[in-house]
Amino acid sequence: MGAPLTMNSGTWLDSVTLIGQWQRCDATGGACAGYAGSSTTITPTAADVGATFRANVSAVNAHGTSALTSPPSAIIAPASTATPAITGTPAPGEVLGTDNTATHWGGVAGLDITYRWIRNGADIPGANGATYAVGSADTGATLTLVIGASKNGSAITTVETAAVTVAAPTAPPSQPPATDPPASTPAPKPAPTLRALRVLPPRGRVRAVRLHIILNGRARVRGVIERRIVVRRSRTKAARWRVARRVTGVTNAPGQLTRTLGRIPPGRYRVRLVLRSSAGARATVTRMVTVRR
Repeated sequence: MGAPLTMNSGTWLDSVTLIGQWQRCDATGGACAGYAGSSTTITPTAADVGATFRANVSAVNAHGTSALTSPPSAIIAPASTATPAITGTPAPGEVLGTDNTATHWGGVAGLDITYRWIRNGADIPGANGATYAVGSADTGATLTLVIGASKNGSAITTVETAAVTVAAPTAPPSQPPATDPPASTPAPKPAPTLRALRVLPPRGRVRAVRLHIILNGRARVRGVIERRIVVRRSRTKAARWRVARRVTGVTNAPGQLTRTLGRIPPGRYRVRLVLRSSAGARATVTRMVTVRR
């Protein structure tokens, strides 16, 4: 198809008039029929693909007519009229194909089609189908497809598609690093609260003074009771606090604690306490108390 055929009339010994006629035959050179046109050169069309041609030459002179018929031509092969393309996504895990149809071969039907997939200019072993599964080995490579067409045993006409490049597989979107949930701020521990502090007078035969402490709950108590004294220095006097007794203990469940201070002189005293709950909360209190006779 597309390649012209030229009739050679041969050599005749006598002076003759030559009449040439083309015949269109099947692929074996048989079943011939007259072919329109008497030009010595013809160009087969799409309708002639898969057929052969013979040239019939008649020589005429005063003595009569003699005719010779040529052997059949080669089977007319198809010709590509449009270049097919590779279809699909060129990426590992995808399947490629082609849009090749009869329209790419001048509309000729009944063609025998072959396929060869090419990677970077070399045939891929075993890749001879109309589709190709892209693998990891193809990453970054260029792929083309060579398509061959023939009919009735004609020569194979090939055409190669445009190349496609196999891209690396798309990485999944990155996830933000896992973070621990924000730590909840612990609720502040309630500090012990001093509800009442008083001095209990001696009772009965016991002449000792007692200190009664009342809190808002159970807590550990540690502190001192101090008495103010005056110290003479040269011509001046200075006042300061001196520890009279130390106070330690743990309140009971209702939050009460009584500690015996012993016999201490009456007067004004300063009580300094450090209160610590079982949860670790801490409070410091200072109170003035009066010890009476």
